[in-house]
Amino acid sequence: MPHENVLTSVHDVDTHLVIAGDGDQTVVVVPGTNFPAAACLPLLTAMAGRCRVVAADVPGQPGLSSVERVAAAGRLEWYSQWLTSLIEHTTTHGPVTVLGHSLGAAIALACDSPLVDHQVLVSPGGLTRLRITPRLLGTSAAWLLRRSFRASARLLHTMHAPGHAARAELVEWMALVARHVRTSADPGGVTIAATGQRS
Repeated sequence: MPHENVLTSVHDVDTHLVIAGDGDQTVVVVPGTNFPAAACLPLLTAMAGRCRVVAADVPGQPGLSSVERVAAAGRLEWYSQWLTSLIEHTTTHGPVTVLGHSLGAAIALACDSPLVDHQVLVSPGGLTRLRITPRLLGTSAAWLLRRSFRASARLLHTMHAPGHAARAELVEWMALVARHVRTSADPGGVTIAATGQRS
């Protein structure tokens, strides 16, 4: 997929962007916990043939954006302001659709940018209190303790729908995250931004 990698300052923090495609419609992709824009390349490739796509590495998460973590108090408010700035920084005209996954969906819900016409929320975080099942707790603990490809594959298998396997590059990515990153996941409760009509 022809694309541009951009490192720019958004809301006063270094933010890495993958920009591809063109057209009147812009889709801003906000990945979830532990996943950078690079983990979304199959999705970005599919969308870039139809519209302009801007995918961001969320600051404080693994990827090429700033590694500085946002304090827990006010985290979603800060991310909301960051996403609003990102949209203003990268979009010259509308309409804008924000596609958020997990933590990215919580950020999308908190964002009150008037440029956003639509939101697509995939496995949204922050709608309810985080509840970890014993099975997920066990595979997560093994992933953090063993830091191996096998433990990463088991964790992703637990998180995928039945009959679906994680791509090999995602397993490799999660093994790298376990080995090199202190992860945090829970977005907390989201205050949904009240802006115009969205669908």
